[in-house]
Amino acid sequence: MKRKNFAAVLAAVLVLSLAGCGRKEAPQTQPMAQETAAPTVETAAQEPWMAAFGEELFRQYGVLPEYYENLGDGRYAVYVEVGGEVMRFGTVDAQTQDFIME
Repeated sequence: MKRKNFAAVLAAVLVLSLAGCGRKEAPQTQPMAQETAAPTVETAAQEPWMAAFGEELFRQYGVLPEYYENLGDGRYAVYVEVGGEVMRFGTVDAQTQDFIME
């Protein structure tokens, strides 16, 4: 069952990434509004696990993290760029590096 889900998500990521290949203009993006109680956003690999996880994410899915959002309790939301848009890709546990794709 996991292989079917993985294959479906991988196919969707590939389609989305190929959809932007013929684009001649850079997509216009709007900055995300931050709420006052927003979780912490990590933009650079500030912790050793982030670099290792980024390499594994690239090896398995062909994408690199744009940034991490600290959800608390050692869990981070992982955002990646797909087809010119930054989107939430999944959640990772900082201690175990267990990844749940969304």
